[in-house]
Amino acid sequence: MTTSAPDKIIYHQKDKTLKLKWLSEEFSLTAELLRVYSPSADHKNLGDSPPVFESGKSSVQINKISKVGNYAIKLLFDDGHDDGIYSWDYLKKLAENKADYWNTYVDSFKTNGGSRLRQIKVSQWAPKVEVKVQDE
Repeated sequence: MTTSAPDKIIYHQKDKTLKLKWLSEEFSLTAELLRVYSPSADHKNLGDSPPVFESGKSSVQINKISKVGNYAIKLLFDDGHDDGIYSWDYLKKLAENKADYWNTYVDSFKTNGGSRLRQIKVSQWAPKVEVKVQDE
C-alpha cells in the first residue's frame, strides 16, 4: 500500500518536532528520531540486524525541508546530514511505531555504549601568570 502525501507538514523549531497530518490522523516526530532513523544508505536501522546509532543527536535540529517529487521529503539537519529521503510510507511507519523505534534507539546505548547527549570537549585553561622579581 502506498501512503499519500500528508495534508500538512509543519516543523516546530522550538521543540524540534515535525508534525504530520493525514486526514484525521496527526503525528509528531522529533528531529532526533528522524535523524537517527535516517533512510540514507549509511543508516539502515530498520533491517533484521541489531541497529547501531550515532551518539549525541539529542539537540539536532532540522534546517530545511525539501519536497522530493510526489512521494517524499528530504531533510537537512544542522549537523550537516542531508542524505535521507523520507517517503510518505516511511514517515507513516515511523510515526505509527514511534514508541518502539524510540525504545530501540535508547536501549541500544545500554548495549553498545554511547549516549543521546552530545559530547563536549573539555580542556583545562590556566591564566598566564607573570612573576616579577624585585630587587630590594
